[in-house]
Order: sequence, then C-alpha cells, then structure tokens
Amino acid sequence: MPAAKGPMQALRKAALLYPGTEEGVACEGTPIESRTVKAQNKAFLFLTVGHARLKLRESLPEATKLAKKQPDQFQVGSGRLMAGSPVAAGGKNKKSTAVR
Repeated sequence: MPAAKGPMQALRKAALLYPGTEEGVACEGTPIESRTVKAQNKAFLFLTVGHARLKLRESLPEATKLAKKQPDQFQVGSGRLMAGSPVAAGGKNKKSTAVR
C-alpha cells in the first residue's frame, strides 16, 4: 500500500488522536483494500490514497447538504460520506490504493 499524502494523511492523523482508536485494514489484498481507523473495534474511517469514506450518524443530514452543494467532491450513501478524487471519476478505483 502506498504511503498517504496530503488530506488523507491529515484525516488519518486527526482520527488517531482520539482516545481508544487504532488502525486496521479492510478488504486486504483486494482492489478495494483500505486503511481503517477503528474505535471500540468498529471501523469508522476508511482511507485510500484518493478518497475517504466516513461512517455517519447524527451528521448525515449535514453531509447530504454538502454533497448536494459539491457533488463532484462528495457523495452520501448507506450512511457514509465519500470524499475525494474517485467521486469525480465515478467512484471507481482499479487497484488497491490503501493509505498507510
């Protein structure tokens, strides 16, 4: 997995500042492999070099408004916010690009 740069690395570092968080990997060895940040053994942030997916609850309505204002940068679906370059490219990622 390539090293993280820019905004994805900043998100990773910010998420890991919270007490009780730890890193993991989702879908290891597959095209959708992602670096994760977990709390209480449940992943809430999924990162690859080009995008981030964040599980939402209370802030889902606010994220939906953001996605309507900036659809080329944000998508909301299944209780998650996806942000980053794959949104502009239709959300497709051909190879594993999980963040480290």
